[in-house]
Amino acid sequence: AKAAESSAETCGAGDDQGKCGFDDGSGSYASVETGRGAGTDKVSTCGEWCAGAEANAPCAIDTTVMPCKGEYWCTTTCALWTVSILEAATPAARPLTCEQFIRTSAFPRGGEVCSDSCLLNEIKPSRYPAPTGLGFLCAPGTCDPAVQNRYNGTFKATELGLAVLECPCNWFGSDCSDDWVAVERVLRKERLGDFETTVFGVSEADWQRVMAEHRPGGVVRVQAPSPTAW
Repeated sequence: AKAAESSAETCGAGDDQGKCGFDDGSGSYASVETGRGAGTDKVSTCGEWCAGAEANAPCAIDTTVMPCKGEYWCTTTCALWTVSILEAATPAARPLTCEQFIRTSAFPRGGEVCSDSCLLNEIKPSRYPAPTGLGFLCAPGTCDPAVQNRYNGTFKATELGLAVLECPCNWFGSDCSDDWVAVERVLRKERLGDFETTVFGVSEADWQRVMAEHRPGGVVRVQAPSPTAW
């Protein structure tokens, strides 16, 4: 029933109903779209056959191609296997949707499990094992996500098999810039024990844009490419 209910719902950049988010492995996000929890002993191993199968047909991840850990995490769908593995680094490769990015449901062939030093304690594998039970995937040898819009048309996607993210997608880790506003200056900083408050200055028009979407308890992300951004 849970899977059927979930399959009727969609999520995306504007979702505020709690239908999407990080999958903690509890089964709360189990759905026909992810295939998780289908049971590795109840389905066939993912393979070339998936290219001609029904999109939501569940299959067991082939661990010789993509490592995984745990009964729940080691099942996926033919659609996700196709976009993550079969089509990766080929002319048929398609961008991942914002929904797939939010659900952390895809696992690009060119990615590798992020180094422990790349992740804050809040998003280490012990808390967020997605997408394959081992934690988030990064571009090889970097702390950059394995799915980013900026990989479009580069060797990272066409040769290495990393994935391109479809924009707009306002979510943590996304590099889509559709709804970014420019920080013009830092007005002040104040240290309060272990915390630091920083006040940024933006144009009046951009401030209006931010406040139009802001909600109590919400988060405004501030980000900039690091010197090591790949």
